[in-house]
Amino acid sequence: MSNLLYYLIQNFFVGGLVIASVSYISTFLSPLLGAIWWSFPITLIPSMYFMHVNSKNNKHIAKFIMGTFIGYILLLISSISFIYYLHKYNNSNNILYPIVFTFFIWLFFSLILYCIIKKSDYINFFE
Repeated sequence: MSNLLYYLIQNFFVGGLVIASVSYISTFLSPLLGAIWWSFPITLIPSMYFMHVNSKNNKHIAKFIMGTFIGYILLLISSISFIYYLHKYNNSNNILYPIVFTFFIWLFFSLILYCIIKKSDYINFFE
């Protein structure tokens, strides 16, 4: 098996383990503990290591991490959207509407932020 495939499979299992553990902790132990565990950058670390073993320098890795700040902004917007729509459709017991509406809100703001960054001097932080 090639090193690339090995590291991709390794990252896949680490990501799956994180998602499974967050789901378990937030469902059966505490939503707060699940959220705290979810915030640990365990998904960031394998990505950084993957870039490192594929000969990316620290400057490249730092630019990737800088890009995660945009991800955090989008995550905040998405979280607020989820909360809003979950409360709005509270009586329906249907989680599909909040997921769909939040996906489109995330997509909209993702495209806006991407275009703003690409057309501004901020692009130097990411490329």
